[in-house]
Amino acid sequence: GDERNLLSFQQLLALYHEFGHSLHYLLSHTQYQTLSGSRGLCMEYLEFPSTFFENFLFDKFFLKYIVMDNNMNINLPNRDILRWIKTPIYNNIFSIQQIYDSMLDLKLFGDEQQQKQSISDLVFTTYKPLVKLFHNHGTFHEEDALNAYLLRTSRFYHFIDYPANYYSYVIAQKLSDSVWRKTFDQYQTHNDIDDRQQFERWKNHYR
Repeated sequence: GDERNLLSFQQLLALYHEFGHSLHYLLSHTQYQTLSGSRGLCMEYLEFPSTFFENFLFDKFFLKYIVMDNNMNINLPNRDILRWIKTPIYNNIFSIQQIYDSMLDLKLFGDEQQQKQSISDLVFTTYKPLVKLFHNHGTFHEEDALNAYLLRTSRFYHFIDYPANYYSYVIAQKLSDSVWRKTFDQYQTHNDIDDRQQFERWKNHYR
């Protein structure tokens, strides 16, 4: 039929994230295969290639001239939503969330004394300040929010993959955003030049 299976934006984001890892492995030049890609890196740099590739999905040229022009099977959110996701306030909220995730990760895998506590106690003590920060007033709302974090933690497998190193995501995200801005922001500011010309310059720079 004519029906197409569209990728959600979250699925596309995950695809580009993992593609960054894959490309990192493919472009590695090492004598030993066990040291290729992320396997030969310090944890602080491990997520840089993957988070860097996520930025393509928030770039107006990439969305307009590559995704839309080629009729890719993507279910994109509203353009205003994409713009909002990359605003400082959203980025800072996301960073705060990751910082608290990192704190829990350190308690789970980096502190023998705290490892003796129950997982629910660790989750509640870690995320309670965050719950209050997001204005969950009243005992009922606090407990509801904390139980949601407990459920989320039980399904968050990255704590197993990155024991006591989940903080590397926070560092990599900030580093990749900084490199992206220094590399491509110059093509977003010249309103007096035709949009298509700017895209060609953007594409040539990327190549």
